[in-house]
Amino acid sequence: MSLRLVARLLLAANLAPETLRLLSEHFSRAASSDVDSDDRYETLFSLSSAECPDLDLLANIPLYLLNPAAPAEEFNSDLKKLRDQWREHLKLPNSRVSEKKYGDYLRAWDLREGWSEGKYHRDAVRSMKVVAKELGQSKTSARNWYRSGFKLVTGHEFSVENWVEVMGVTQLSELFGETVPAASKRRALRSNARRPVDDTTVSGGRNQQGNPGVVEELSAHRAAEDAQQMLLRISNLMAEGCSDKEILEDLGLKETALPAIREFREILET
Repeated sequence: MSLRLVARLLLAANLAPETLRLLSEHFSRAASSDVDSDDRYETLFSLSSAECPDLDLLANIPLYLLNPAAPAEEFNSDLKKLRDQWREHLKLPNSRVSEKKYGDYLRAWDLREGWSEGKYHRDAVRSMKVVAKELGQSKTSARNWYRSGFKLVTGHEFSVENWVEVMGVTQLSELFGETVPAASKRRALRSNARRPVDDTTVSGGRNQQGNPGVVEELSAHRAAEDAQQMLLRISNLMAEGCSDKEILEDLGLKETALPAIREFREILET
């Protein structure tokens, strides 16, 4: 640790004005004396014995004195305990992911999103409850596995916005049996750059009952970006506590869009 950092810690510690003045007086006194002089030692003693509660506070970062002569096992054990304590104190997630778990994460992704043999199957999309049952895990664990799989596949953390861009238009456009081109059904490869959804993906379609596909109902002849914005608008209304029928009224949609909205709501609970 550099002395510059020590000085910055003192200035950033939100010390009381009287504490800063006390430090200033001692530093000024030290500046007028030699390093090994009696005056310098007297200044050090004066600061050490000064009655100042602020100077007895602990820094809000892990600063410790370690004994290099301690047994290696004890040394490493103490460091691990200190690290764990600070991770808990700062509420840091366990960011280390074992490659052995990648298969589980991708399995959760495939089950949830309807992928098998490298292709997308709209009718194979499962709820998180079903995914958890097939994985033999709790719903919370299955959800965490799915989100880790989402990041492995897309390169991005799971969020409503990211899901809509990666899967939303494709999945919901097929809700009533639309056709998505084969090129769009291959499992996405990891990418750090987001790719726009092609117009074909959001083309209209009708189910066996003659009802319009959700994207036809939601966005008719809009571009893919408009369809994504519509889905994000729906997610915002859901976050505000609006019911499915209130969403229909707010966006001026027909009753035929209700099944799509209900499924989208279940997706957002992921």
